[in-house]
Amino acid sequence: MKKFNWLAGFIVAIGAMIYVIATNVAFTETVIGSEAFGHPGICPAWSPSTLTFLGTAQNPNSKVWFTGDNGIISQVFYPSADKADTVDWQFLVGDADKTWVEEEKQDTTSKVALNNDRSLAWDITNKAKNGKYQIEKTIFTDPNRNTVIQQITFTALNGNIGDFNLYTLYHPAIDNQGISTTGYSTNYKDISMLVAKNDRSGLASALASSLPFKAMSNGFVGQSDGWQDLKGGNADNTMNWTFDSATDGNIAQMAMLDLSPYANEKSVTFNLVLAFGDSDAKAETTAAETLSDNFANMLSVYNTEWNSYTNSLNNFGGTADRQYYMAAMALKAASDKSSGAMVAGLGNPWGNSNYSICTPQGVQMQGGYHLVWPRDLYKFASALIVAGDKDTAAKGLDWLFNVMQQPDGHFLQNAFVDGTPYWNGIQMDETAFPIMLAWKLDRTDSNTYNNHIKPAAD
Repeated sequence: MKKFNWLAGFIVAIGAMIYVIATNVAFTETVIGSEAFGHPGICPAWSPSTLTFLGTAQNPNSKVWFTGDNGIISQVFYPSADKADTVDWQFLVGDADKTWVEEEKQDTTSKVALNNDRSLAWDITNKAKNGKYQIEKTIFTDPNRNTVIQQITFTALNGNIGDFNLYTLYHPAIDNQGISTTGYSTNYKDISMLVAKNDRSGLASALASSLPFKAMSNGFVGQSDGWQDLKGGNADNTMNWTFDSATDGNIAQMAMLDLSPYANEKSVTFNLVLAFGDSDAKAETTAAETLSDNFANMLSVYNTEWNSYTNSLNNFGGTADRQYYMAAMALKAASDKSSGAMVAGLGNPWGNSNYSICTPQGVQMQGGYHLVWPRDLYKFASALIVAGDKDTAAKGLDWLFNVMQQPDGHFLQNAFVDGTPYWNGIQMDETAFPIMLAWKLDRTDSNTYNNHIKPAAD
């Protein structure tokens, strides 16, 4: 009789879970499971390009770029300037009594400032519209590794730290594919991490924190992700789901930070790192290495390298101002570190447009401007020539000649950094501008003329 009751209860429990999944009804009971429900998640869309900050290390060793808007990190690129790997990365904040949860990008007022006037490191202050908390960030990249760093100070403007719950919510889209990402929770050398990877390419990210994670979960966006758990449907402002994995879909990963050691204090400071690698093992190793390094030294090196670059530029007799140096750094940041190609934009174009098309093979980038266009490369390179940086312009021209120029002499309308065409139209200006850039760079030798200039002109 006992055996029958156990079996009947098991069948009822399984049936209840199937009903919940099938009807997408939010529930409040704690669910701990190996694989999240709701595969593959909703059709993803890239974050908008209404950017207020962007950055990368000014050296060829750290091949990761970050962008941001609304006070949060949006697209992160690795290992090339055309390879988007994230949609966004933000905090969710709630009260310890679990009566409310807010979303950082929606429920705070953001102020953005340069950490250093001649560097692409940023200080962000996000103050809650309800006046209850504040999130301060310094954002930069590890100059020696493929890691984005956020130095965080979370402050209780009302009450103490113990009156709040704090969550980090990360939406990866590894290898420019918003619906082909697998996420899982792991522990690497006693460090809790959220790992995301693209099984097709092997590229991966690993998210870790100096402040321990109290709980972690992986879910499918719009179905079983952390936002749905805390805020969607009939959510109870409680982290009920701690799924170990979410496989091959549009996923999001969430971790609850352990604030208990600081419960009676007004603020807590910690470091979040998002590391990348050509495998999940490499991403995990890189995250651990960055987390154990000296963050003050890393920021100092990052700023010093950008300062050295800006000091090398034409200052126009001392009239060059802050906006001039900001523009020069932004153009320099658009240069891919391995190839020398310059992408037209680190992000999607036209402000809020963030098109995507879901296919069985993944999400195809639509409208994205993180491509190389000869027209845009010419204009970026021309500006940098005037600013005194001929080297970056020359590398861009070499890429045009060696990768983008076709056997008949014309240049592709646009392409990814590896030379893969995106659109296949032929535009006269896209072929004319490389000729003009060669002239500006004094590339008048016979080899350049015979192999590149004359075929293009013809």
